[in-house]
Amino acid sequence: MNSSNRIKYFDDLVRLNQEKNLRNPFSSNWELIRSNLDSIRPKKDDTTYGISINEKTRKRGVDAHNHINNEILELLEVIRQNGTIDSYGSLSIQFGRLFQIYNKISNKLVGLLLRARKNGLVSFSGEMLYQTRDDNVLIKILN
Repeated sequence: MNSSNRIKYFDDLVRLNQEKNLRNPFSSNWELIRSNLDSIRPKKDDTTYGISINEKTRKRGVDAHNHINNEILELLEVIRQNGTIDSYGSLSIQFGRLFQIYNKISNKLVGLLLRARKNGLVSFSGEMLYQTRDDNVLIKILN
């Protein structure tokens, strides 16, 4: 190895080390680096925040969203078929009964109910539903 190759080799090592230090929070230059990162960090109020720029990832996300929505619609149909109408005209079913019926279809009942409540499709008391403890909790379909 001649002297010019050695110089190039060590210059490359220095450059690689400097690049590595740019990502190292323990580097002496981290405050400067972090301030630069803050300027390029996504902002939550940005209209594109949380939206993938990768087309395949975006398609998977849309497909998953549609799949979950279809499962929620299926759940609502099961409630409509097996629920009862109360004196106010609201369709409801007890969680225990719904759990017995729907558990044969899917094991994601509680997650689907939480998602449906978040979307304003159903209502029930409490933050979470547990088998046995919450068997008598009414799940109501909202109009």
